[in-house]
Amino acid sequence: MEMIMMKTRSLLIALLVLAVVPAFGQTQLGSVTGVVKDEQGGALPGVTVTLTGKTGSRSTTSDTKGEYRFAALAPGAYEVKAEMSGFRPKRIGNVEVPVASVANVDLSLSVGGVTETVDVVGEATMVDTTSAASNNSLSQDILYNMPIDRRSFNIYNFAPGISHSAAFGAGGSTANALLLDGVDTRDPDGGTDWTFYNYNIMDQVQIQGLGAPA
Repeated sequence: MEMIMMKTRSLLIALLVLAVVPAFGQTQLGSVTGVVKDEQGGALPGVTVTLTGKTGSRSTTSDTKGEYRFAALAPGAYEVKAEMSGFRPKRIGNVEVPVASVANVDLSLSVGGVTETVDVVGEATMVDTTSAASNNSLSQDILYNMPIDRRSFNIYNFAPGISHSAAFGAGGSTANALLLDGVDTRDPDGGTDWTFYNYNIMDQVQIQGLGAPA
């Protein structure tokens, strides 16, 4: 019943060449990080940074290097706003946080009144320098609109460099992991998926290839 009612599900397909099935904790959660600077490029400590998403808002303060971080975020779209006395607030909307990835959102504040807010849409950098994994994300729009059935191999065939065919000298299918909200849904004997997936309950699918965490 829980799977039918909730719409914030995520699917993580980890394709591991030689790996042990990981201990699945919060592998589907992402984070937002960034640096707040002034117009001259100097770090701005003490800036109030607010992150707003489907489940509400949370705030933090930039450190002495101007850096901030929001961890343990469900995949989806967020808004980031930076505010500091003497500077114009800046708001960046439509920041997409992929499954198990880091969205980098740097902000530059200009001198001005607090009533003048600078609005920017979608200025996040999606290159995750904290992980060596090869990640590919499929949005809910792609899952809805692409003419594919609901088997896992039809999903991960959309990722570059992946082919659903035999390979010699590589790990077997049991070395892969197929996670739904962090829970492995594979057949433990053959490594294949046990079920068809309801895309209506998924916000995002991420495919992790070489370098996926063990």
